[in-house]
Amino acid sequence: MKIVIFANGQLPDPKEALQHAKQAELIIAVDGGARHCRELNLLPHILLGDLDTISSTLLHQYEDKEAVRIIRYPVDKNKTDLELAMDFAVKKQADTVTIFGALGPRWDMSIANMLLLSSPEYAELDISLIDGDTSVVLLRNGTEHKISAIPGSTVSLIPLAGSTEGVSLTGFKYPLSDQRIDHASTLGISNVILKQEGKIHLKKGLLLCIVDQS
Repeated sequence: MKIVIFANGQLPDPKEALQHAKQAELIIAVDGGARHCRELNLLPHILLGDLDTISSTLLHQYEDKEAVRIIRYPVDKNKTDLELAMDFAVKKQADTVTIFGALGPRWDMSIANMLLLSSPEYAELDISLIDGDTSVVLLRNGTEHKISAIPGSTVSLIPLAGSTEGVSLTGFKYPLSDQRIDHASTLGISNVILKQEGKIHLKKGLLLCIVDQS
């Protein structure tokens, strides 16, 4: 199952979001992220969260729609609305989750949303955060990841949860072969993809992969 989630951050490229949403089997609006659905003329299947940032007007509209299932959580809780949406995706046995609006001016929320990718609860999901020309995915142990991007795009690799082992890159300006990237190292920052496709192989660890095609 392919799920598209609209969170409450920024949406730089509405057309791209609409294309993904049209291919999705399930659309989840996360609280104030429902405004993106309204702007795209989309009706989400699920509206989820504590509903403290969605406008009262839009909330009332969805309450009148039988096609929209509303799942309300208390404001005082131990998980963000986006994490609750991810948990819902797991329960629905999703294969692919594409998230729009995960990034924005609030650094705390943006960082937390990127770190969500590393949760073992979501290890079986193919998750992407898309923010206009920028996409974020997480690579795990034994991963061979193919990147399709405009030649000259910037690709950065950031180790999470300790150092990574056996990082190999092909199709990049700065290739690596069975390289260790230490935690907090900037070795993987600002590489450049040379062709339309590059390959990243990771033997051990967690590696955040950020592609910027601007």
